[in-house]
Amino acid sequence: MKFVTYLAGGSHRGGAILGDRVVDLASASHGRILGPAPGFLSDEYLLGEARGLIEQAGADEQFAARHCRPLASLELLSPIPRPGKVLCLGLNYRDHAAGRGFRTAAAPVPEAGRPGRVPGGGHRRPAQPRALRRLPCAGVALRL
Repeated sequence: MKFVTYLAGGSHRGGAILGDRVVDLASASHGRILGPAPGFLSDEYLLGEARGLIEQAGADEQFAARHCRPLASLELLSPIPRPGKVLCLGLNYRDHAAGRGFRTAAAPVPEAGRPGRVPGGGHRRPAQPRALRRLPCAGVALRL
């Protein structure tokens, strides 16, 4: 599952990507799942409901027509607007690192980051963020 936050009608909405569409979780849940992540990601019941709604949208075209929006038409924001902590795992893919001119470590190097490293609130997610191309990071985990 890939969760997204997007701008619609001047407000931030939470959804899940389903092919070339996004399931609007607030609409599909009749208001039980509100706003962007991480609100519902930390609640097992709501996360289970979100999974069920995504499956239903994939199986029922009438349901999808009511509760999905075309992905290409949406303005995506940061998936998790205000993470509590950002944890990075340093480059450990030797071929990738060598091709980019980075030295490699013998083992993955963890690094803690500030939540401000991830654009939040009303910040729009750039299509190809230059900073991420330079970031010597193989993976990022956000603590909710």
